[in-house]
Amino acid sequence: LKHRGENGRPRVLSGKEKQAIGQYVRYKNEITLNEIKEKLSKMHHKPMSAPTISRQLHENGYKNVLPQPTQMLTSYEKKTTCTMGQEAYK
Repeated sequence: LKHRGENGRPRVLSGKEKQAIGQYVRYKNEITLNEIKEKLSKMHHKPMSAPTISRQLHENGYKNVLPQPTQMLTSYEKKTTCTMGQEAYK
């Protein structure tokens, strides 16, 4: 018996498309899924969903690496934060 292969549903992303996704992220690490989706649609003339692209990025080890937003301290909070630590060491 010889295995014919290609049973089931074909993959949405080809090897070139997977490579292109990685290149987009390496070139601009702040790119959004929708931007990647638009670029892939233009370059490869094939519609694909954001979850498909997200799944591929996750399989390649990419994560959301943008820093979490932090609250800005007012000048009063900066003064009290600095003085509280100094009082403990007196």
